[in-house]
Amino acid sequence: MSPWLNKWRDRLEAQRNVVCARARPVLSRYVSRCVLRLGRDRVCLVEPGGRLLRDMSILEPMRSPEAESAIASLLAPPKRNGLHLLDAVIGEPWVHYFVLGWRPLPRPVDWAEAARVQLMRMGLGAPDQWRLCIEDGAWQKSRFGAAMPESLCGAIEQGARQSGLLLRSILPCVTYAIAAHARAIGGDGALIQVEAGGGRFIAHVAFRHDNDWAGFVTLPLDPGRLADALSDAAVLCRVAWPLRSYVLGPQIAKEWLDGLPDPQWLAQPWNEDSA
Repeated sequence: MSPWLNKWRDRLEAQRNVVCARARPVLSRYVSRCVLRLGRDRVCLVEPGGRLLRDMSILEPMRSPEAESAIASLLAPPKRNGLHLLDAVIGEPWVHYFVLGWRPLPRPVDWAEAARVQLMRMGLGAPDQWRLCIEDGAWQKSRFGAAMPESLCGAIEQGARQSGLLLRSILPCVTYAIAAHARAIGGDGALIQVEAGGGRFIAHVAFRHDNDWAGFVTLPLDPGRLADALSDAAVLCRVAWPLRSYVLGPQIAKEWLDGLPDPQWLAQPWNEDSA
């Protein structure tokens, strides 16, 4: 590229940055975004940077009515007019994950029937009690899927509607993290998502081989024993020891990377220590 074009490109970029910097304070007064995070014993509302806005305890984990009531109480109308965006992330124990082997079905919606059969095999009752979330993927590749309670999803939608919030998505914890780090996790290896709640830790472990999902399992996690959890997961999923690993979770999990293959710590899409 000629020096003249470089000069004009740099000048346009500088002008764009000035305009964006001037518009940002104005937009921030009228546009907001927050994440609703539902875990085992707590539901909370956090800003993208991690600042906790509000939270509420769930005294009886695994009881959907109490979680739904907490969601309704937490989603209050914004104090000022504007565009207020909400993303909902549902964590353990409310979500069930699975990998669907490849079949010639072109769209995610076409995989729904296979996912419903999988739910029945997992003993989760009537499929209409669950909302499916199945990722898109390349041809001849398996699909990563999850099922969330339909009643919880409905409670989030109703709460957002009544509070004047624009609900952008309701996603399982692992699916949300995969989408946030799609470029980093594009290759082979193991993805380890650590969740904390109720005084305990669990590890969601997903394996990729030849750019395809090779297995998934959720295991209880002893603090500091991520490598042991990965070893157990590899045995259960009948896969080889991965060459690299991607880890997400609360900040304390960053100290548990010893023994993992080529570990890469990825920033959590929300602040787990607040959420």
